Amino acid sequence: SAPAYNPVDRGAAVDHSIEKTLNELDDTLQLIAAMPYLDDEDEQPRAIKVHFEQGNGLDDLEAQGYTVKAGALTMWQGERDLNTIIKGVDADSAIILQRILLHTLDIEKKLSEIIANGGIDDDDEEDAAADAQSK
Repeated sequence: SAPAYNPVDRGAAVDHSIEKTLNELDDTLQLIAAMPYLDDEDEQPRAIKVHFEQGNGLDDLEAQGYTVKAGALTMWQGERDLNTIIKGVDADSAIILQRILLHTLDIEKKLSEIIANGGIDDDDEEDAAADAQSK
């Protein structure tokens, strides 16, 4: 007798690519990068810091199979050499750590520009004063 008919499932394959993971996790990776710069005075940034520093924020990524905790901690301590940060981790974890490092460097660049320009508050106050005078 003829074999049973098995239709081929033509549905889209599930995308398990690291690119998709990076896109899905990007907000989280930005928060991880921002950790050392978050203000402890405000409730929301303090809650985020507690989630990642004392809670299970980094453990959640580890549970998904990404070895990023040690690398993130070394970045928070000031390490910026990618080879040091990714030492001993698998390729996908290294790519995630690289993305966190890129966000960290971007934050530091923006902070340097703010400091070089004399800070945010001064410029905002001057702009507000100029706007008030022109009305």
